[in-house]
Amino acid sequence: MAKKAKHSLWNIKDIIILQFIFYLLREAIRWSQEVLVTGDSFLNFLLPVGGQLVFLAVVFFWLFFLYEVPPPYLGLTLEKLKSGTILGLKLGIPLILLAVFLINFPLAARESSLNFSPLYYITDAEQLTTSLLYLVLFTTLFFLPALGTELYFRGIIASYFHRKLGTFGAAALSSAFFAIVWAGLHPGWLLFHFLLGLGLYYCYTSRESLWPGVIYLSLVKAVLTLYAVGWQYFNI
Repeated sequence: MAKKAKHSLWNIKDIIILQFIFYLLREAIRWSQEVLVTGDSFLNFLLPVGGQLVFLAVVFFWLFFLYEVPPPYLGLTLEKLKSGTILGLKLGIPLILLAVFLINFPLAARESSLNFSPLYYITDAEQLTTSLLYLVLFTTLFFLPALGTELYFRGIIASYFHRKLGTFGAAALSSAFFAIVWAGLHPGWLLFHFLLGLGLYYCYTSRESLWPGVIYLSLVKAVLTLYAVGWQYFNI
């Protein structure tokens, strides 16, 4: 965890305000989807991503202008980008293999409580190669939304809990908070996002940088969309 800086000591009031903005954006996106989207449309993806970009702008202003946090405090430097990218990709490879396994075994998907409806199925080597090109494209598209998520949940939430409770308390509570916000009360998604939160917290603390988590989360979002559940994964 990066060394504590006086100008970045946000409090619980700040978190409540940001969380209120988060939920406000989420409800606005859901309303827009109900009014503007009919059936399975690309807008089901585009609207939530747009909401995530708005939230990124809010968090960016909060951190770097309101509290004047220098980017190196969160490890957002070019020097750490390379090592962060390598770690994020290493952690993402098993997830890709798992997703490919699941979508090629429909029985496993049917017996799951999750609704599997991948955008791309893989049945031969050529389709695998094509899907990897899509994966690179999707990961790039999710980079900025993932940056907003990591700035908030690790840069603000986890840092706050770390100051109050130390490393283990911060890992547990920030991951639980992350899971509840993203998964609600769905048991399968709740467990998945809690474990994902722990992995993202590890990325942040092991490199003292948000870059590994940003790369990893971008890859997770791309894999889930392309190989697992399609547009339905996204709300904000």
